[in-house]
Amino acid sequence: MTGEEMRQYINQLSSSSSAQSREGNYGVGAKVAAATRNHAGLIYLSWKQGKGSMIHLWRNPETGQYGLRQIERPDHSFHHWAELDSMVKPEGIQEHGTKIILFGDSTDQDTMQAPAEAASPSTWIAKYLNTRYFRIPAGITIRARQGWEHPRTNKDVNLLRTITGQEPYLEQHKQAGGSVDLVGARAHWWILKEEPALGSNSGFIESSGHIAALYRDELYEIATGRADRRSCSSSE
Repeated sequence: MTGEEMRQYINQLSSSSSAQSREGNYGVGAKVAAATRNHAGLIYLSWKQGKGSMIHLWRNPETGQYGLRQIERPDHSFHHWAELDSMVKPEGIQEHGTKIILFGDSTDQDTMQAPAEAASPSTWIAKYLNTRYFRIPAGITIRARQGWEHPRTNKDVNLLRTITGQEPYLEQHKQAGGSVDLVGARAHWWILKEEPALGSNSGFIESSGHIAALYRDELYEIATGRADRRSCSSSE
């Protein structure tokens, strides 16, 4: 996006679709889910046709209102967006792409730290995404960094893990599986093999018994239990 496009889209709560529907994208995902949990702000760095721009969406501590923060440009004027130097462009972006930085509720908060209840602090992002998505659409690649507390030169520990979603894992490790039609729903079930992967992979994916509701390739209300570690099911 250009700077002006970001100002238009990010500074409005609903700016992507005017018709309410299952397919309509209101463009409020980051603005509602992320902004309310990052009062210090979200920095958007976006490139379009090789030209980069940035904006800062934040919560004004004096008024409690969300919006774009004024940015001082090199000529000392203030605007809602500013141009970017190519030196800050991530390796994964060529001509087009966007990077978002979450600052948390304060500028000194470490937003890479896992939530207090996370069972696998070093791989919590991969675990969350893998258990949130049943399958990843074709043409989309999601990677999550783990072991970030170690130097990036240590590629055995500090690495980018590709997110697959639950379905590929269940299919790869199943002993048996199938689907059953219910009244108003369909239940999918798997019985996993008795193998070390049940425990060794639990840090980045739900590798043992669990149940969840499946809707449009996403998993909701996932629950785990130790009564039957090898059985898994999803209903849609």
